[in-house]
Amino acid sequence: MEIITINWTGPYKMDNICYYERTYQGGIYAISRIWGSNESLLYLGRTERNFATRINEHQKQWLSEVSGQIKLRFGILQYSEGKKASSSKLNDAEAMLINWHKPTYNIMCKNYYYGRDKLVLINMGRKGQLADRISTDDFVWYK
Repeated sequence: MEIITINWTGPYKMDNICYYERTYQGGIYAISRIWGSNESLLYLGRTERNFATRINEHQKQWLSEVSGQIKLRFGILQYSEGKKASSSKLNDAEAMLINWHKPTYNIMCKNYYYGRDKLVLINMGRKGQLADRISTDDFVWYK
């Protein structure tokens, strides 16, 4: 099994993400909403650009219409020793997270996981509601 660790930071408020160095990296991000005392996961995504650019796109497209306090978390991927970063691994990590958590605003990957098998995701740091560990062994595979 290949292990991908995601180190999460946050939560950050929308109005001050530009002050954090992490905002200018790429990786996986989580958008959640605080309504009363409840936090709900709205969206999980990936970007090879920087988080700030991608979040601003969401803000223009749909996020500005969401009520409640928006919180952002940013995840940087680390790979097993000897393994390198790639777009396909970033895609697999995003797809696994979406399939497992089924965020409200995600459309793709909610019903099926189509990525590579033999992967384990470990979520570390300030991950909020995200599962500690997700494995492709936990998914139902359709042939």
